[in-house]
Amino acid sequence: MKTDPKILIEKEITVVEGEFKPVAQPDPARPGEWIAKRENLDTDKADELETAEDLEEMEGHEAIAEKLEMRLHDLRHALERVKNGSYGKCEVCQKPIEEGRLVANSAASTCVAHMK
Repeated sequence: MKTDPKILIEKEITVVEGEFKPVAQPDPARPGEWIAKRENLDTDKADELETAEDLEEMEGHEAIAEKLEMRLHDLRHALERVKNGSYGKCEVCQKPIEEGRLVANSAASTCVAHMK
């Protein structure tokens, strides 16, 4: 029996949101969006090496949060396609997206021929 794509996508959204927690926090200005965690840097008291390490960690958080944000956006878009009945159809040619592609990437919006 084939699993409902809505259930798979919702589970993956939950996983991605969990992956945000160590590196990001909900953005109070934009509900449903995330911002990278920024450590409070005390550059007056910290030595240069410690400050550099903290800055590097923040940059890593920002990069991870950006990738997770893009994945979350793609998953939410896929969930909308499930709801409106267009899930599984290529957004370019309207042909069915290959099952293997959807198994590998439940948020795929195009067939293999039109992959981004």
